[in-house]
Order: sequence, then structure tokens, then C-alpha cells
Amino acid sequence: FMGSTFGFRLQNMSDLMMDNTVGAGSNNIVLVPADNYTNIGVPILLNAVATATIQNLDLSGGTSDAITINGASTDIQILNNNLSGHRRAVVAASTTNLTITSNDFSNTGFNSLPTLELNGVSGLLSLNNNFMGSTFGFRLQNMSDLMIGNTVGAGSNIIVLIPADNYTDIGAPIQLSSVATATIQNLNLSGGTSDAIGIIGASTNIDVLNNNLSGHRRAVVATSTTN
Repeated sequence: FMGSTFGFRLQNMSDLMMDNTVGAGSNNIVLVPADNYTNIGVPILLNAVATATIQNLDLSGGTSDAITINGASTDIQILNNNLSGHRRAVVAASTTNLTITSNDFSNTGFNSLPTLELNGVSGLLSLNNNFMGSTFGFRLQNMSDLMIGNTVGAGSNIIVLIPADNYTDIGAPIQLSSVATATIQNLNLSGGTSDAIGIIGASTNIDVLNNNLSGHRRAVVATSTTN
């Protein structure tokens, strides 16, 4: 893949495994360093995929979005990958049951775009990811029953952030847009240079509880928000 700018577009498929060794799955894609698959601008795009695991891959060094998921895909796992250096690490829209764990997202989220951009996602679990050097963390749109905290809590969509994730010093950690019911609690979001938490797009029932938002230009910015 040396010199490629767009790697894989996988559409209307199921039981997909992308790994650095042959794994369990009806459709297997194996990528090893000799394949020269790092530095691809856009490595992977999934569209209308049912059940896929992307794991143990070094997709670092690209200039655009590392993994894009759309088309009402379901049951997608992104595990233990290096997605560092990309503009956005994961972009997902209209996706059900999305797990994002133990990935390296360092030095992503730039040009006013977030590391993780999730729109209309349900059944989210995100934890143990490394955000060191990221400038914009999460943009969460058209979602509901969201819990963002330092432990796994009650909620249909769960994001866990702990100190080992290196999520402090993110310029703009969290932006919610058109979110119905969310709790952001017990986080150390200190040290960023922009707005710590942005709430826009007629969001409702948002609780911001017991967080450290020190050092930011603005701690909380909310527009057209109810409760």
C-alpha cells in the first residue's frame, strides 16, 4: 500500500475481521508492517457493515480520518490500534453498538475537528484510549442517555476517561450537539486552552458535575439548552 491515499472501502459486508494475523471471521483482512499500510491518508471506511472488528493495527501517520463508519453499520469493535497523527481518529454516523477501547489517538483532533466525531451512535462504549497531544477530543451529536465519567456508569452510551488516558491538556475536550440526557462527571479536564465543555444544538437534560475545568478559556459554553 506504499503511497496510497485511500485504503479500504468495505460495503454491505458482515462478519469482518481486520487484524495483523488471520483471525476468526468470514471476511479476513490481514495487515502487517511489510504491507506498508501506515501513512495512508484514509485507511478504512465501513459502510452498512454488520459485525466487524478492527484490531492491533498501526494506522498512524495519515493526514485525514483513520476509520470512518456509516450507512447504519452495527456491532463494530475498534480495539488496540495506533491511529495517531490523523485529523480525526474515528468518525461514525448512524452506528449501533460501537466499542472503542485501548487505542492510541495521540496528536489527533486538529483543524477544528475532533479526535472522535460520533453522530447518531447508540450502544457506545469508549475507554482506555490515549489522547496525548490531541487538540479537540469528542464531538457527540444526535445522541441520548450519555454518561461521561471516570468509571463505567449507567447509560446507553458510555465514555470512560481516566488519568492514564492522557486526556488532560486537550484544548477543547467535549462538545455536545443535539444531545438528549447526558451526564459529565468526575473528570479532570484541566489545562486546555479553549472551551472545556460546549453544549449546542438544542440539547436537553445535561448535568455537568464535580469536574476540574480549570485553565480553560471558558469552562462551559451552552446555547439553546434546556435543563
